[in-house]
Amino acid sequence: MIYLKSGTAVAGKIVGQTNEYIQVDTGTGIISQYRLDEVGDITGEKLSPDKVQDRYRDILRGRMRRKTQPPRDPNQTFRFQFNPPSNFNFETVLKHTVIYEDASGMRREDVSVSKSQMNIERTSEGFTLVNTPVSTTMTRNSVGVADPLLSVLQHFVVKYYLDSQGRLTRISGYDDLVSLMKKNLSPEDFQKTVAVFSQQTFEEREQGHWKDSVEAIRGKEVKIGETWDSQETYFFPEGEEVVLNVAYEVVGQEACGRRACLKLRLIYGSTRPAFGGARSPLVKESNHPERATNDSEERVEGLSPESQTAGTPQSLMEITGNGIRFIDPLTMLTWGESDEKRITFYDDKTGEREVKRSITDKREQTFHYPDRVF
Repeated sequence: MIYLKSGTAVAGKIVGQTNEYIQVDTGTGIISQYRLDEVGDITGEKLSPDKVQDRYRDILRGRMRRKTQPPRDPNQTFRFQFNPPSNFNFETVLKHTVIYEDASGMRREDVSVSKSQMNIERTSEGFTLVNTPVSTTMTRNSVGVADPLLSVLQHFVVKYYLDSQGRLTRISGYDDLVSLMKKNLSPEDFQKTVAVFSQQTFEEREQGHWKDSVEAIRGKEVKIGETWDSQETYFFPEGEEVVLNVAYEVVGQEACGRRACLKLRLIYGSTRPAFGGARSPLVKESNHPERATNDSEERVEGLSPESQTAGTPQSLMEITGNGIRFIDPLTMLTWGESDEKRITFYDDKTGEREVKRSITDKREQTFHYPDRVF
């Protein structure tokens, strides 16, 4: 194990070293390189991929707890400004867990862990953000999944074009993905994948995520303890989308490297906001926001057919959840975030809300920024 000073834990074998760098084979076919001044410790312990992620999270949380908390002025106002450093690279690790359950007791758990290198550069129009995959792994009910699409996605480089205010104006990379899929997937698998993962679907998801995480709070001025309501689009793991109420709360400040991040608490709900009054419709094109339509009741492989019957006027859907985000207001760079949403489908034919099936969607993302920048 290689432990970086930032708190990142890297599992692998050292295959090269100079006076400035070490090279690590992580077993994914990718050789990662780290500066020696970034390395805090090297040990001979071996951990499974899940344990590595748990250790990574523990180290990150411990590091944040050990840091001296910045002084907090209850009257201090913070303004979110999109102003990231130019021409620098950083690393991010995303663990995504989706659990499907139905009333018959059947359960399926999909876990993916993806690692990416990111690059931000300032341009005459604003900024470019390039996402280059490093590795992706997936398990289903704790068993490794060998999917040719995962190999394709490991070469899926996405470039985001932003204006000077941080608004997303264009995305490129999908055409290259289509070429990779044609070369590496069977004609049948290619057609199925493109049907589900079209360019429109991909761009709408990316634009929606950027709008919800960056544009929704950019320029906003807040104080510690302040709360406000907003809305964001939630994309189901298998396609459909709904609009959720989101309640934000500025919990306090946390030290992130040499920066002072704001800790935001988020509460999600499809029936009402957590703080305050009613908002606009929660599920698009529905006079009854909590009602699920036939389209949103996607079928899930591995669950009993009777639990996946097409939606009816008596089929209700409810989404609840919460999340935490650490964000530097002076740059709007995120230092860590996690959220969990639970989507519950009810059968209300008898007037009693009986659970028919549920989806639990968990995301944990950590970020590693170079010490020379922060």
